[in-house]
Amino acid sequence: MDIYILDSLLRRDTLVDKYLSFIWTERMQAYGDFELILPSTVSNRRLFATGTLLACSESLYVMTVTTLEDNTDANGVATLKVSGVSLEQMLQDRVAAAALTDLTTTPNWTITNTPGEIARKIFHDICVTGTLNANDVIPYIHEGTLLPASTIPESTDIITVDLAPMTVYDAIQQICQTYQLGFRILRNSDLSQLYFDVYSGSDRTTLQTTLPAVVFAPELESLQNTTELKSIANYKNAAYVFSLAGYETVYPDDVDPDTAGFERHV
Repeated sequence: MDIYILDSLLRRDTLVDKYLSFIWTERMQAYGDFELILPSTVSNRRLFATGTLLACSESLYVMTVTTLEDNTDANGVATLKVSGVSLEQMLQDRVAAAALTDLTTTPNWTITNTPGEIARKIFHDICVTGTLNANDVIPYIHEGTLLPASTIPESTDIITVDLAPMTVYDAIQQICQTYQLGFRILRNSDLSQLYFDVYSGSDRTTLQTTLPAVVFAPELESLQNTTELKSIANYKNAAYVFSLAGYETVYPDDVDPDTAGFERHV
């Protein structure tokens, strides 16, 4: 997997192919993060200044360097740990609120539409048109998707949200988590374009034939470094429900009410 440092126009500028370890994590309903460990040299410290933008050969996401940590182990080996977050984190630096002219009557922003369209409108008004402040506009941003359309349909329910001023990130994340949607900002190759996308995902189960199914199973060698866990640490098989009139003991359907002694967990 190759790592690229991007220039100010989001074009690949420097190839980084020598490193000790690399973790690149993407998330559906939150910003992703990465961790890169490489030898601590003058050139590496110069390359990976905070604020540096990174791309990866296997991904359309862009990461921002936020933290640098120089370490020397017991054997005197010096390493540089570089970590950061994906561009969706930028939405925490923008406020989701109605236009300033509306704040004289109410501080809340009321929007009625489908959940996906509400999330898109919040992003569009703040980060594309700059309703609150032109400086909130994200550079090189486009709306739409670079990837094939989702095959899982979005909710078509018409809802109304009444947003108190909060970050764009929190507003969009709350809607997406409630209605099983994802959001992402993706880079379009070296064309100096970023695409914001709210999506519902695609069905990759064996119950459909539109897309190749994805099955994780040891016998298919599609799982690696697995751990099997068995625990009763948080297991309960009885519960007391209290009220002013007394209490009732309830049990799961598969538990004998006469279970007692060491086997009773309330």
